[in-house]
Amino acid sequence: VPLVYKTAVGEQRTVTLSDGSTLSLNARSKVMVRYDETRRAVDLIEGQALFRVASNPRRPFIVYSDSAIIRAVGTQFDVSRRSDKTVVTVVEGRVAVSEAETAGRGGSALLSGSKSSSAQPGAASFVSAGEQVIATASALTTVQHADVAAATAWTEGKLVFRSLPLVEVIDEFNRHTPRRFVIEDAQLADV
Repeated sequence: VPLVYKTAVGEQRTVTLSDGSTLSLNARSKVMVRYDETRRAVDLIEGQALFRVASNPRRPFIVYSDSAIIRAVGTQFDVSRRSDKTVVTVVEGRVAVSEAETAGRGGSALLSGSKSSSAQPGAASFVSAGEQVIATASALTTVQHADVAAATAWTEGKLVFRSLPLVEVIDEFNRHTPRRFVIEDAQLADV
């Protein structure tokens, strides 16, 4: 039986899972958790979560997002699902990130009922502590250095933006406040 955890606008929540792993949900986020004998699976349906994974090599911990599959054994990483991409930032340890088979179709292997943890068309990118990768419907970016403090600032009640388009900044603000911000001039979206 899957468990669903979610947060409202401006709410944050930390949940301890049955294996001792924890997930911290940012504002306006939703996950579905399904554990079985062979794997621990979490579907990030909306928003952002920081995962602190309890080590268990016999039961991999797999996070599904629209455009990415993230596999970890024991590590800490942040996954942010946005409208057109998924950003994976590793805080501790190492994860393998693959393109999701269902990328661009709004689903995930977990939601569609697939039990295969190898539902990926391309090779995995290995991302280590202090690194980040971005998955879109069409590709994974090259692994790059990450500003981990900025990526996880939300866990301390802060929002940090560096070189992001205004539309992404507005989307993030809208997750944290009931007052909706709107960009009325479409030319400003990419500023």
